[in-house]
Amino acid sequence: MSYCRFGEADVYIYDDTHFGLICCMCSIAPTKEVETNFLLTGDLYTVHENFVAGEDYDEMIKHIRKHRINKHYVPIEVDQRLIEDRDRVASKEVHDGQCENSRGYPGFPCECQERA
Repeated sequence: MSYCRFGEADVYIYDDTHFGLICCMCSIAPTKEVETNFLLTGDLYTVHENFVAGEDYDEMIKHIRKHRINKHYVPIEVDQRLIEDRDRVASKEVHDGQCENSRGYPGFPCECQERA
């Protein structure tokens, strides 16, 4: 799920199922040289690395503030959605497969929490 994408903002922030919150090709993150074999040229390109906040919603909100300090446009709705998601995640107790209703999957909320 993305919080914002290039075109509607100067950043692309999404929640990755494996790595958590990511600011993709972050313009304030360090850069690295990447070799490409496009047309077999072996050219090097400088690309920005991703900023990964993982499951730390507050860290991503702090990161967004740095973008705004650098005059990058990030819709205020992004902060609001991150806060809502942070609070929603914090309010749910996850049974990690211990509850018989969790369907045996680690990190899967039980059915009673899905209805909440």
